[in-house]
Amino acid sequence: MTGREPSELGLAELAHDLRVESVGRLAAHFAHELRQPLTTISSCAQSSLEELDGDGIDAERLKAGLGMIERAARRMNDLMIQINSAIRVDRAEFCLVDLNLLATEVAHLLNRSAQDKGVTLTLGLTEGAASAWGNARQIAQVIMNLVSNGIEAAGRDGGGPPEVVIRTHQTGGTNILLSVIDNGPGIPENDRERFFSPFVSGTPGGLGLGLPICRALVEGMEGAISIGEADPRGTVVTVVLPTAQSSEESG
Repeated sequence: MTGREPSELGLAELAHDLRVESVGRLAAHFAHELRQPLTTISSCAQSSLEELDGDGIDAERLKAGLGMIERAARRMNDLMIQINSAIRVDRAEFCLVDLNLLATEVAHLLNRSAQDKGVTLTLGLTEGAASAWGNARQIAQVIMNLVSNGIEAAGRDGGGPPEVVIRTHQTGGTNILLSVIDNGPGIPENDRERFFSPFVSGTPGGLGLGLPICRALVEGMEGAISIGEADPRGTVVTVVLPTAQSSEESG
């Protein structure tokens, strides 16, 4: 990996935060918690349908099944409230964030994982200031999830030596861009927006919650996130963030 060395203190603090509260861990936790009520709803619905198809309807059994479905649905609603709370952007912690430093620290944190998979992790950072206005920990969570996705996709389907590149770019206006590029199989244009929907994943065994959470975090910071096609192949995920405090917040 190429790039400047992060401060040891900053890396240690960031590593702890990301390991405890990473997007991937949040997604895995909620996917696990959602599985049980979904299984209950499916099982009870099937049992109720079989009861209705029978010669005689056992009203008490049918009522019990519908009651279990109702309780499972309420559990799912509670979980959705927890998800919304977990990904809520804390504006009280907004500040000017050095995207170059965050990208470097996340790259160092994930470099061992990339090496274990034979993936080269490279930094292509803009010269000079690369400041974004937002929550540093949550921006780091987004970068970590995007880079982890890139590491999983890189080099698949004959894309050459696996590689992931993290780039930052000044627009010359009120925004700054961060892109994560891999040389994997890419995502067809018609499918790209779909990957921001819950439970849609391009990785075998993937949970399909990482990108929706990333979008919620980025949009909570008045930014935007999109998926595009890398040149000559692969995927580029671009995050656009404001470079200054909005007039509403400053007021």
